[in-house]
Amino acid sequence: APVRGTLGARIRSHHLVPYQAVIGAREAQSGTVSLRLRPGRTLDPVPTHEAVERVVATAAGLSHQL
Repeated sequence: APVRGTLGARIRSHHLVPYQAVIGAREAQSGTVSLRLRPGRTLDPVPTHEAVERVVATAAGLSHQL
């Protein structure tokens, strides 16, 4: 049977990642990324390179907070 729900909903329900990177039209135009944390909190948009650094640091276990 096919899995139901949006991709975001399925990811959140399985807790596969602690956050989501959101890149909409505004972010794409300004070269930024908005990060949404699991409890529903959205961080202010940050430059793409900074978002990547935060994600890499978190994934490497160097930091547990974005």
